This record gives sequence, C-alpha cells and structure tokens, in this order.
Amino acid sequence: MVITKGIGANLENELLQAARQVNMIRFVIALILLTALADIGHIENCLKVDDDNTPAVILSGRITNRHEIVKNSDLRAAEGPYLKLDAPLPADVSGGMGEENCYSFGEAPVHDFGENGEREQLARWQNRHVVISGKLGRFGSALVSPPIFIEVTTIKGK
Repeated sequence: MVITKGIGANLENELLQAARQVNMIRFVIALILLTALADIGHIENCLKVDDDNTPAVILSGRITNRHEIVKNSDLRAAEGPYLKLDAPLPADVSGGMGEENCYSFGEAPVHDFGENGEREQLARWQNRHVVISGKLGRFGSALVSPPIFIEVTTIKGK
C-alpha cells in the first residue's frame, strides 16, 4: 500500500492503526477464552474413580515391578506389577468434586482378578511398552500408593 501525502494519507494511517487495535483486541479475547476453556477441560478430563465409578480406559506405558514410596511416609506400596504411564492420568479418587481433588498419577498397579493366570503372563511383558485396556478401580485403604489400579481386559505390545 502506498501512502501519499495529504489529507488522504492521514485518514489511511488512522484506519490502519484502528485495524491493528481491533486485531490486538481480538487476539486478547481469544487468548482469554482459550485459557478459560483449558481450565474447564482440565476439570472435565479428570476421571472420577470410586465404588460406583469404574471408568473403562486404554492406557499405554511400560510394565515394571518397581514402585517408589516417599520416605518416612505411612503409605505402603500396592501389590504390582505396575504400568508406568506414558502420560500422567488425571483422576479424582476422593469422591469430591472440582479441580482440587484431581491428582495426576504416573503409574498404576496392573491387576487381573480372573482365573486365566494373567499374573504369570505379565512377567513376560516386564520392561516392555504395552497398551492395556481395562477398568480403573480404587483401593479401599487410603494408605495404599497409588490408590488406583487397572483391571486388565486386554494387553498388547506397542
């Protein structure tokens, strides 16, 4: 755009400046909306796990037998093996509502309560990346770490 001297040039410069301000306002509004939606999405994506809610999940990660407990704590480790998750799992295991009860879990014990000997089969998946489908459950004791477990439906190598 060529800006010429005179009255038209001043008007054109003022219009360009107004257009930039409008674009800046639109950008700020979009940023505010995205931030608000991200907070809402975090609350909605938190899985509620309690006696009445056992959500079906598909999780990926590495099978391991190790789980570390914070030293000098009253917690005890849940019986393994464990799935070290590729991405943290947000879950509300307290039965409350809202963001304050949503915790991120980096691993979860893998359990199979069936009669097909899955525990022996899990040993061959040791240190391998897998995809597990199943249901999330919660331990009855608040002193078990982590307080959630995966009840296996299927397990596949990645």
